[in-house]
Amino acid sequence: MKYKNLTLAIKRALFLGMLTTIILQSNVLAAEDEKDESVAKLDKIEVVGSRIKRTDIEGVSPVLSVDRDELERSGHNTLQDFIRTLTITSGNTGDDNNNSFANGTSTINLRGLGNNATLVLINGRRMAAHGQAQNITESFVDLNSIPIAAIERIEILKDGASALYGADAVAGVVNIVLRKEFDGAEYTVGYQTDVDGDAPQTTFSAIIGGGNEKTDFTLTFSALQRDALFYRDRDFSASADQRARGGTDQRSTFGFPGTIFSPSAGTFTAHPDCDPDLVRPQLGGTVCSLNFNEFFNFYPESERYSSSLYMNHKISENINLYLDFGINLNRTVNIAAPAPWVGPFSNGSNTTGPGANTILPPEGVAALPFGGLMMFVPENNPFNTFGEGIGLLHRPVEFGPRTSENHTTVYRFNTGVEGYIAQSPWEYDLGFGYSKSRVLIENRNAIDAVKLQSALLGVLDPAGSGDTLFYNPFGENDQRVIDFAKVVYENRDVSWEKSFLLNLTGPLFEMPAGDLGLAVGAEFREQNISNEADPLRNFGGLVGTGQANDTFGGRDVTSVYAELAIPLHKTLEMQVAARYEDYSDFGTTVKPKVGLRWQPNKDIVVRASWGESFRAPSLSELFSGIVSSFPPGLIDPVRCPSPGLPAGEGGNAADLTATDCGNGQNQVNNGGNQNLKPEESTSWNFGVVWEPSYIEGLNLTLDYFKFEHENIIAQLPNQTLVDLNDPNFIVRAGGPGTPISLINNSFVNGAFQEISGVDFGVNYQMSLGDGILQLSNNLTYYDTFDFAPIVVDVNNQQTVGTVIDGTGNVNFGDFPALRDNLSVLYSFGKHNFSATGHFRSGLDTSNANSITGSVETSSWTTLDMSYTYFVGLKSKMQLGCLNCTDRDPVFDPNRGEEAGYFKSTDDPRGAVVYVRWTQGF
Repeated sequence: MKYKNLTLAIKRALFLGMLTTIILQSNVLAAEDEKDESVAKLDKIEVVGSRIKRTDIEGVSPVLSVDRDELERSGHNTLQDFIRTLTITSGNTGDDNNNSFANGTSTINLRGLGNNATLVLINGRRMAAHGQAQNITESFVDLNSIPIAAIERIEILKDGASALYGADAVAGVVNIVLRKEFDGAEYTVGYQTDVDGDAPQTTFSAIIGGGNEKTDFTLTFSALQRDALFYRDRDFSASADQRARGGTDQRSTFGFPGTIFSPSAGTFTAHPDCDPDLVRPQLGGTVCSLNFNEFFNFYPESERYSSSLYMNHKISENINLYLDFGINLNRTVNIAAPAPWVGPFSNGSNTTGPGANTILPPEGVAALPFGGLMMFVPENNPFNTFGEGIGLLHRPVEFGPRTSENHTTVYRFNTGVEGYIAQSPWEYDLGFGYSKSRVLIENRNAIDAVKLQSALLGVLDPAGSGDTLFYNPFGENDQRVIDFAKVVYENRDVSWEKSFLLNLTGPLFEMPAGDLGLAVGAEFREQNISNEADPLRNFGGLVGTGQANDTFGGRDVTSVYAELAIPLHKTLEMQVAARYEDYSDFGTTVKPKVGLRWQPNKDIVVRASWGESFRAPSLSELFSGIVSSFPPGLIDPVRCPSPGLPAGEGGNAADLTATDCGNGQNQVNNGGNQNLKPEESTSWNFGVVWEPSYIEGLNLTLDYFKFEHENIIAQLPNQTLVDLNDPNFIVRAGGPGTPISLINNSFVNGAFQEISGVDFGVNYQMSLGDGILQLSNNLTYYDTFDFAPIVVDVNNQQTVGTVIDGTGNVNFGDFPALRDNLSVLYSFGKHNFSATGHFRSGLDTSNANSITGSVETSSWTTLDMSYTYFVGLKSKMQLGCLNCTDRDPVFDPNRGEEAGYFKSTDDPRGAVVYVRWTQGF
């Protein structure tokens, strides 16, 4: 009741504020005829990092601004591809990550602090998180819902900003400003493909704008179609057996026709009909493996359609009504290998799904070792020629590859009034916003595990023919059997956010060095998520697919903020800001920020900032139900400290299993945690901007940054969790030293995370011949990236664990210590030539029990080039290439990287060529 009353009070206050403002404006209009003077309005702009408009672009905080020209010259069709090239990002998740839980999406990860530690705004307003969380519980704004053709510029605030923008701005803020105030019409068509002709993309975009003295509008439309690119299309990823490149054999133990377990002999033997190239020694015998890379896609088949509308209507000289609307429709088709038999059966007492164990005879349960992940083929099955009931490690390939067709619809709507209060220089913005992300996932070629096991035992034809149908796991099958067990199941995910806001900004009074600027505001937000899965998925009754529970959650957030711009001296300005937020589910928080800007002369600006930020637990992190997965390749350091040695040697357990040493699959339960606390962060930034007057066109920037991030809401990598061997997360049903039976990897509050480094930029412009030459270099170097988890000591007390280094390695994603972009642009007449080199330093792929050991991989450098020819004043043609030297991605030998490359930093496509034509009117 308390929060409902508070919500009503806030809504009433905002409505009354709007009504009062309009009445004031009306009174002023009535008196305007008696006045000859109008209020002079300074040509100031608002830049992300401050709510107070100013004439100086360089404020107290470092901001990277990318304009439309730079976006077009980059040659990228998607925001994901462009963001991946920025030096200030690490660990981004792209839609080429097939094993993602939110397939077909992409994220931005500033400083590598987490996809959900970066606040993404569109036209300065928040967006609802993508309907399906990444990695089950990590909320984010999907960059694929923002077409690059509709973007005017991107503003990236590179320090923490919760004092101004609220939660999630731990690593910074990305404000995507869409095109508006456009007059005329412009159409662009494009075609892009890699040099091998794979995954071609076609694009079309249009922008139309116009109006009169009172009303103007800008309407955009974008479309992208892309074919799929598969692992099999590239030599380096065609096989999961990476031994020839210095890696490991990661082919699946679950193959076709499979591996026979004889209960009487206790042996594992590859089926006689298994392809000899797929037979390998394992499990004390031989297994029939499968190269699942033949099926996986890098980039899914995609279709994206987007439209946006921005309208302004001048009600009066000082009252402006605005409308900002956008809709995005995305369809992606993700392909994975046919499901391995990981059914709802167990050789223990627990059941995980409907009918588990109840349909198996006692000898069938006894024939299910290997963690209960086998299917049972009874002796009376006519296709069983082995003289006894057997266990079978198997992948039913005749059901076809798993296919997930994702349909995502994103709506965005913001409206309000803005203007000046009476004849004063005070500006206001009173608005309402609503955004929604709706995801429908149709999963095809799925298998009902109970029905398939029933067909192994023999089942009457459901069509009523009277025939007893048997599933043949070793060869061709009656189509009636396939139809009996094959299912299509759906996931439906929704996330929405509603907001009311009021912002006021203007000068309080004049000080000796200038006006004391003030910005104040209030905001009320409602957030809601719902994730619903098919009942078969909820009960864990699908082959190769873990259990999932439905998730529902919601919250209200009320906040107020204030910011002061204090001119201490004509050369010195101070920024002071604070924000109070009240969450309906965990309480209140207040976060401050202080910054200084000193300009001793016209050549130099020195800036420094300190601030505190926070990130509230997302609704998914709090309320997500248990979702099970079965990742391969995890190495148990307790039972397999010496991978590669046989049982009993080098400290390996005498009863060593293949799963202990990374050649099997472990069940991992992922889920939310309603006891999570907010993350807390403190950031420092110190920088210098130098534009020497005696070297015209030169600009240099140097910024030192540091983030201390506490109470991290983290889901540690599964291998890192296994290495820590915390009994709260690593379950060994038989007691200490026995095989891992379950990994509980829910989100927890970690101890701390610290990151520090420098950004360095050089820009120089000069006349050269008949044209202009522009040189720029942007570099980011990370000195520290340390993470300390919370672990349980010998007394079963929580304590800070050993610090894990994340700099220059893959412990927390692909995190190179150094990234650098060097660009050259030469413009003369109707011609523009540009070239950009992208460099990242090498990565250390070691982890505590990597079979390949510690490997320092090489750096990666690529070259992009483009040429633009202008036809008249409004039309142009662009030709270009990405990765023009056709550099393959650097090999990642780490176990668990089935495609053999660093997905968040490197591009698997090789050289890409493109052509575009823009026609203006």
